[in-house]
Amino acid sequence: MIIKYFTINLDNAVERRKHMQLQATKWGLDIHFFSAVTPDTMAGVRHEYDAKRTRYHIGRGLAPTELACGLSHLELWRQLEKDEEADAYVIFEDDVLIEADLNCLLKKIKLDRIQLLKLANTWCCKGYEVRDLVQEFKLLRLFKTSEGATAYLLHKKECKQIIEFCQNFRKPIDTLIDDYSLFKIKAFSIYPYPVKVIHNADLDTPFSSSLEHDRHTFKSAPMSKMNRFAYRALRRKWRLHKQFLYMLFRLRCFVFRRSWLKYPGVLS
Repeated sequence: MIIKYFTINLDNAVERRKHMQLQATKWGLDIHFFSAVTPDTMAGVRHEYDAKRTRYHIGRGLAPTELACGLSHLELWRQLEKDEEADAYVIFEDDVLIEADLNCLLKKIKLDRIQLLKLANTWCCKGYEVRDLVQEFKLLRLFKTSEGATAYLLHKKECKQIIEFCQNFRKPIDTLIDDYSLFKIKAFSIYPYPVKVIHNADLDTPFSSSLEHDRHTFKSAPMSKMNRFAYRALRRKWRLHKQFLYMLFRLRCFVFRRSWLKYPGVLS
């Protein structure tokens, strides 16, 4: 299987690019840099975003930086779909630390059976161990992935489906990937997580981001009564669906005698 590595990086984020180049050198990875979509360049990127529909799902519209971030991932998926050489892409955002030999780990996994493999998780996940890999690392089957699109492997055969699921951006891309892994496919991860997110809110560092600030700004926008009603109805529907899937997953664990475990998320 041919795997290509990509980092989504803003053209003016020079320090972040240097950081990822050092990571690539350290672990012997041939990482390509993909120019991130920005609020200034996203007008020319094909998508189906509708702010009204998004308000029904999360109670607000998306900040321009949130939408641009999602479009960066979407464009990279479209590139994978057309790539005649690669079978899968490993996609990083540029604020991560690679803490294990990914080439070695991925060679131990039958990736033709994996559609989405999360390499980093920032929140607690639930699932069971599939098999040992190397050293202390294990392959996990997860009930749902942790929210986040910081580091993951996507198989080419899954491109069309994930593009169709996410291109209307009814939620931020990190939440949509989590929903996709819950409702559409079998989600896997490696534990301990081989990639960690650099968690630094200091605006004076190269790893600061305006995205979280923009999210909080949009969260404070008032909701109309109609939006509030639709939002609550959709949340209730989502919770019921999730509870049903949760019971099926637990039943699977019982039938196949798998130990149901919690795996904490990790930040650097």
